[in-house]
Amino acid sequence: ELDALHVGIISPYARQISLLQSKVDAEWAQREAKGARIPRPEISTVDSFQGREMDIVIFSCVRAPMGTSGPTDRARSCSP
Repeated sequence: ELDALHVGIISPYARQISLLQSKVDAEWAQREAKGARIPRPEISTVDSFQGREMDIVIFSCVRAPMGTSGPTDRARSCSP
């Protein structure tokens, strides 16, 4: 049953969490105004969900455009 599902959306990035929360809040406000009774997903960091169980987990990550400095570029620049 849909009402019993616990959905979690996780991301390792605080800014991604903030963006997801604002998007989901806006969407759920519209759905609730129309009378929908779908449970709102929990959105938080990977660390916050550690040790917990959800029926469905969505992992949200971002990819930096080519040519920008990201974790792999920084790690590569630190290598001898």
